[in-house]
Amino acid sequence: FNVHHFPKIQNFIATNNEFKNIKEFTFENFTQLIFLNIERNKIELISIESFYGLFNLTDLNLAYNLLKKVNKHLFSRMSNLNSLNLFKNIIEIIEEESFAPNKNLNQL
Repeated sequence: FNVHHFPKIQNFIATNNEFKNIKEFTFENFTQLIFLNIERNKIELISIESFYGLFNLTDLNLAYNLLKKVNKHLFSRMSNLNSLNLFKNIIEIIEEESFAPNKNLNQL
C-alpha cells in the first residue's frame, strides 16, 4: 500500500485488510506519525527499511498477522518506540538484539 500523500498524519490505522507485505520506505514521509496500527492483516514480510522515517513513532501494533521472523534491524530506527504489539503472529525467530536500540520500549 502507498501512503506517501499524508506527511503530517500522526495516527494511521489500517486494520482488517489483506496486506501481505510492507515494502521498503513505505512510511518514509510519515515523520510525524506517533501511532501505527496495521493489525489483522496477512502480513508475512516486512522489509528492513519499511519503517524508515518513523522516528517519532511511539506505538506500533502488528498483532494478528503472519510474521515468522523479527529481524534485528526491523525496529532499529524507532528510538521513541514505547509499545510494540506482536500478539498472535507465528514468530519462530527473533534475532539477537532485535530490540536493543529501543531503549524506550516498555510494552512488548
